[in-house]
Parts: sequence; structure tokens; C-alpha cells
Amino acid sequence: MLNLLKNNDLCPICELGKLKEQVKDDMVNICGKMIDVNDIRAFICNICNDGFFDDETSKRLDELVILHRNNQ
Repeated sequence: MLNLLKNNDLCPICELGKLKEQVKDDMVNICGKMIDVNDIRAFICNICNDGFFDDETSKRLDELVILHRNNQ
């Protein structure tokens, strides 16, 4: 489903706002450590600010969690 999201889709949470694709770098808490992650792609609602990752970004974040769990 998330790969079907596109700009200006209706937010599935608040059903009022429009989604806008954003790509940015951010710090993400993974296993209690703040990790710098580049090129995070998400669709953010302009009303409720809820965000949704596409499948590729979700997979990247899952892989980072697994990597950091294995290195503890």
C-alpha cells in the first residue's frame, strides 16, 4: 500500500490533510542509540504531521535495526 502513496493524497489518519513527499536526513533512535540516517523518504500530512514511509525506506530502517542489534 505505501508504495502507492503520492503527493496530495488524502491523509489516511486525519482524513483532512494532504500528503507531501519529503526526503531528508535525520537522527533516528535505533536500539537506544541515535544514528544519522541520510535520504529518509516519507509522506507527511500537512494537517496532523503524521508520516508514512514507503516500502524501500521501511526496509532500510529495518536493516539498520538488525545491524545495530547484532553489534550490541
